[in-house]
Amino acid sequence: MAKSFDKRFIIGLIAAVILLCGALYAWNKPPSGIADQLEGKTFHLSTYQGSSIADGANYTLSFQDDKLNAKFCNSMSGSYTLASSLLQGKLASTLKYCQTPAGLMDIENAFGAGIDKGLNVSYQGDTLKLTTADDVQFVFTK
Repeated sequence: MAKSFDKRFIIGLIAAVILLCGALYAWNKPPSGIADQLEGKTFHLSTYQGSSIADGANYTLSFQDDKLNAKFCNSMSGSYTLASSLLQGKLASTLKYCQTPAGLMDIENAFGAGIDKGLNVSYQGDTLKLTTADDVQFVFTK
């Protein structure tokens, strides 16, 4: 009878350890955050500082394979971090100057400075809002 008790005790102990390991894994697993939701998506700039972007303009922001790609006049790309709703990155950029449409370089420069210092992120539905510390706002949609 003592041997039977020992086997049941050992089996029960092993089962308890397996359950505990599973619970610890689930508890320590990082939550699915905004970065996970953005991965693989491309957004188009729809407004800058509350003003609509002209029809036909194709200013994009995409998140692919832990890289951020942006296209205004120039193409920008690089790695980024997104922690506590703060998007930050060091992006390499081509060096063209676009005279038209008016204000495009202002938008691009504001985005570049913002991503360098950090942009506050709000993502809901198909809308991605990025806001600089100086309250400059970019609204992108899918």
